[in-house]
Amino acid sequence: VAGIAANILANNPSLDFNAIKQRLLNFAVNDVNDGRGNTNLPRVQTSCEEYGYTPTFSLRPSSNHDNCLDVNYNSGDNVYVHPCHFGSNQKWRRGVPDSEGYYSIISLYNNECLD
Repeated sequence: VAGIAANILANNPSLDFNAIKQRLLNFAVNDVNDGRGNTNLPRVQTSCEEYGYTPTFSLRPSSNHDNCLDVNYNSGDNVYVHPCHFGSNQKWRRGVPDSEGYYSIISLYNNECLD
């Protein structure tokens, strides 16, 4: 799904999230049952949070992709670059956008934002 959305955005850079979501859903096959009583759902889900899944990611410096931004276990609130092991202290999620459309980056380890 991410690849299809990236292709749509690359060919239509002026589209916003909702327009991309609508294009994806226009071509979705609606035959999924989520096991919670919801049927006829699209195979393409563009808002995973609606279904209890929050996408996470690692943050890596462009100069060394073997390292990740890491919340220090000892201090709990300092971050540094450390070899990737993909523990919860190296996983991040996107927060809700503020009034200007900017997102916070939140640690899965301690639920604190980068600033």
